[in-house]
Amino acid sequence: MERFTVHAVVHYAHANMLDHTKDYEETKRVYIEMHNIELDVKKTKESMEKNWVPSFGIMKLLVNGLAKDSMVEEAKELIAQVKEEFTRNVDLWNKVEAALPH
Repeated sequence: MERFTVHAVVHYAHANMLDHTKDYEETKRVYIEMHNIELDVKKTKESMEKNWVPSFGIMKLLVNGLAKDSMVEEAKELIAQVKEEFTRNVDLWNKVEAALPH
């Protein structure tokens, strides 16, 4: 079930099928209930290798989940990879990174 949830979130985000209000909250709820953070990171990195990344909101959720699970260094590594490969939201990512625990 977790694998399906991760794939669904990634694919919906990639297809821009998430309404950033209602659907984002539902996605967030499912993610929190079902998440396996290591699997999420693995699937995200696999997606990025194919030259696409989930929406900023979904990626921010993943990064904050890593930080919440005391995986701050992994969160910073993921942010660095996103900023290097996808320069569109660098300013936003700098703000997210600055808000992470030290």
